[in-house]
This record gives sequence, C-alpha cells and structure tokens, in this order.
Amino acid sequence: MNRAKSKKTRCDHVLLITVLMLLGIGLVMVASASSYVAFNRTGNPYFFLKRQALFCLFGLGVMFCARYIPSKFYSKIVWPLLVVSFLLLVALFVPGIGHRVGGAVRWIKIGPFSFQPSELAKVSLALFMAFSMASKGEELKSFSKGLTPFLVVSFAFAGLLLLQPDVGTAVMIVAWSFIMLFVGGARFVHLSGIIALLLPFVFWVVQSQPYRVKRFMAFLNPWA
Repeated sequence: MNRAKSKKTRCDHVLLITVLMLLGIGLVMVASASSYVAFNRTGNPYFFLKRQALFCLFGLGVMFCARYIPSKFYSKIVWPLLVVSFLLLVALFVPGIGHRVGGAVRWIKIGPFSFQPSELAKVSLALFMAFSMASKGEELKSFSKGLTPFLVVSFAFAGLLLLQPDVGTAVMIVAWSFIMLFVGGARFVHLSGIIALLLPFVFWVVQSQPYRVKRFMAFLNPWA
C-alpha cells in the first residue's frame, strides 16, 4: 500500500528542475527588464520582481498540490474546462464584459479583480490534447481521423486570440500544440506541410503592424 502510494505521489525530478530553471531565468529577465520602470513608477526597482516572485511561489504551491490529484479527476473536467475557456474567450468581444487595455481586449473584470481567459485556455487546451491523444493512439498517424480534430480546436483558440489581438499567445499555443502532436505520434510530413502553409499567414500577421515587426526583430537580435 505504501509503495503504491509513493509511486502516485513521487516527483519527476527532471521536470521539477526544468520548471525551477525556467522560473529562475524568468525572474532574472523580469528584474533586468523592469527595474528602471519600477524605480520611476514606485521608487522601488524590485517592485515588479517581488510581485512576480510571489506569483511564482503561488504557482509552485498549486503545482505541488496538483500532484496529489488523481488523473481521473482531470479526465472528467477536461471537456467542461475546454468549453468554458472557449466561451470566456468569446465573451471578451461582448460589450461590457471584455476590458480593453492598450488597444487589446484580453481581460475580464469582476469588481476589483481581473483575469485573462487566455491563461485558462492554455491549461484546458493542454489537458484536452494530452488526454485525447492518449486515447487516439495510432490514429494520430491519420491526417483526417487523428490530426484534423486537434488542428481544428487549436486553430479555433488561436483565432480568437488573434482577434483580441494577442499574437504572442496565439503563436505559442499553436507551436506547443504541434510539439505535443509530434511527440504524441503524428506524422512529421503532415505537421511540416501544415507549418509550410502557415508561414505566409504568420508573416502577414507580423508585418501588418509596425510594433509586431519591432518585437520580432528584437526577438531575433535582443542585444541590438
């Protein structure tokens, strides 16, 4: 009994170390990018760093609690969670619900609190793809039966994100969806063909706004 329990709750050390490394790198980037602005706004150069560190601690706490939740629980909520997150993304475009900040409608405000439905969409889409791919098995090698349903769902979410607009999150969702599909057993020739078809559209989206071009160039050469 104890051995079975320990197997259920044991930690994947490689995954844990990877998460901690990403958090550490992220905190360093936040400190580097925000210290000047934080000092001018608040007089404390570490204001945004401290806030981000608190969010990291909260996230780690949620992660450690989540490892004790049986996987059957996630399989039961994956579809309701996916539908709710999709409807919340749609609700952003309903007058009086979506809150516009800096020209983008990404937030829903409830009293003094606000949240981004895209954050829930990331979790729900990842759970949906993981559990659905596990049940598909070898069908993933089929373009019509295995690959198409996942592409439809991920592109639907990405489309709503592009309308906000939130190009960064949309690209990220599509990118890790393709990575999950490749790891899950989808054919490389199918995925590479779709990527080739998407590249002109991605290029058009990026060059359609000057600030996107600047961000893309900064990504290619961050030290320029």
